[in-house]
Amino acid sequence: MTDKKDFEVPCVVSRRSLQFSSKGTQRLNLGEVIELDVMTMSEEDVERKICSLYITREKLLAVLDLIEPASYA
Repeated sequence: MTDKKDFEVPCVVSRRSLQFSSKGTQRLNLGEVIELDVMTMSEEDVERKICSLYITREKLLAVLDLIEPASYA
């Protein structure tokens, strides 16, 4: 069973994260639309949504494929 945190990608340098929806919202000519929220955590540990983004799965995967892997020094 998955929970909300399974769809979260935390920032490694701040208290922000990307919270993805658990399923695609719809299919358009551009591709499968995925909703994600940009979240932040207050000093009082209260989660707050900064904004929502609607992106396509296809574009996200294409951009990730373009990113060169980090080298190990």
